[in-house]
Amino acid sequence: MAGKNKWTDPKVLAVFNKWKELMPYHQSGAAGRTWQDAAQALLKKQAGMYLLGMFVSQQFKAASEADLADLDFFPFPAMGTEFDAEKALDAPIDGFMIAAKSPAGAAGAEQDSAKAFVAFLGTGEAQKIFVTADPGNVAAASDADTSGYNVLQKKAAELIGGAQKITQFLDRDTRPDFAGSNGMQNFLLKFIGDPNQDLTKLLASIQTFWDGLPPA
Repeated sequence: MAGKNKWTDPKVLAVFNKWKELMPYHQSGAAGRTWQDAAQALLKKQAGMYLLGMFVSQQFKAASEADLADLDFFPFPAMGTEFDAEKALDAPIDGFMIAAKSPAGAAGAEQDSAKAFVAFLGTGEAQKIFVTADPGNVAAASDADTSGYNVLQKKAAELIGGAQKITQFLDRDTRPDFAGSNGMQNFLLKFIGDPNQDLTKLLASIQTFWDGLPPA
């Protein structure tokens, strides 16, 4: 994601080859589907598993409490390598920011109010409201009251608490011009469309694209 290692590295090829083995077990026609569409396939038991965040529970809760009670999750399976010990997770964290150059709140009382509001959002009190309204989330504040967590939230909090490395998503963990539609989005769609293609050539094209980006 940072360009410190090459996309042509044999370790990266091994990852793509592993996904090549898994692709026959995926539903076809993934490109262009929204996450909500895919969630409905899981809800209707047209699919058995879905690699996604716990916010998928929104679709189940909207259907019925019985459907929500039927939903479970587990971390991505260990791969039997030295990296398993990291217990690394994709666990995106919602953030709230103030634009430094906002004409409506550049200085004075507006800026002070904005800062006070953002400070409130970071408290356990505010985050309790947030996770109660949407039980597909867990609180990041250490002083948040978690006594009202449902079963999924309790499992998620335990899983995140035991992780030694946290990542976000590809488009948050790398530069935007690499992650975008002309970059990795395009390359990954090519892979999904034809996992049996020459993967060495595909990875070489990814590296060539990276090398052609302007200095960050």
